Amino acid sequence: MEKQEIENMQKKIETEIKEKKKLPEDVKNNINKKTLINMLVAILISTYLIFLNLGYYNIEKEVLIRDTNVFSLVCLVIAIVLFERAFKKEKGFLGVFGIEILVLAICTLLAPFAYFYLEGLKSGELIRKIYMMLPLFFAIYYVLKCIIIWIKVKKAQKKNFSDVNDIIKKEEDLNDEITMDKDLEAENKPKEKSIKRENTKKEKKQKSKN
Repeated sequence: MEKQEIENMQKKIETEIKEKKKLPEDVKNNINKKTLINMLVAILISTYLIFLNLGYYNIEKEVLIRDTNVFSLVCLVIAIVLFERAFKKEKGFLGVFGIEILVLAICTLLAPFAYFYLEGLKSGELIRKIYMMLPLFFAIYYVLKCIIIWIKVKKAQKKNFSDVNDIIKKEEDLNDEITMDKDLEAENKPKEKSIKRENTKKEKKQKSKN
């Protein structure tokens, strides 16, 4: 019976360890979904900024300024909608997307200054080069963002694994207590038998005297 109990406990512990080590399917799907969305947003924003840079070389100044004003306004509206939905649905990731689109709107609005109004200045050339590199910066940002998401999940998984270790320790302590109790019972049994024998002997002696 004791052996069976220990085996059952060991199986229970092994099952709990396997469950804790595995990433839950719903969490895994959620992370994959977030990663895919972030990658798609990165591609869209990078493509948009590449076309904006190409516009500097291929579109007339007045037309490009008008276009950047319109695009920045559109980005601002999208950012406001994302903030509103994030507040109503209490979803933090929508708020983060809202901040990112707001930054994009500001970059778009300031593009004419970087392209045209800072010409002739020493800092103007540097700022224009930075603007040309914006697609790359946004792409790197989104890759880092996806990595951070995975790191956070791994940290949570490690915490779960430490909880498993606590469970194992408790189970081991429980096993030790059970074993100690059984050992004490085994030690006490011969003593109880010897006491019973002595009592029976005393009873027999008393009866024989009577």
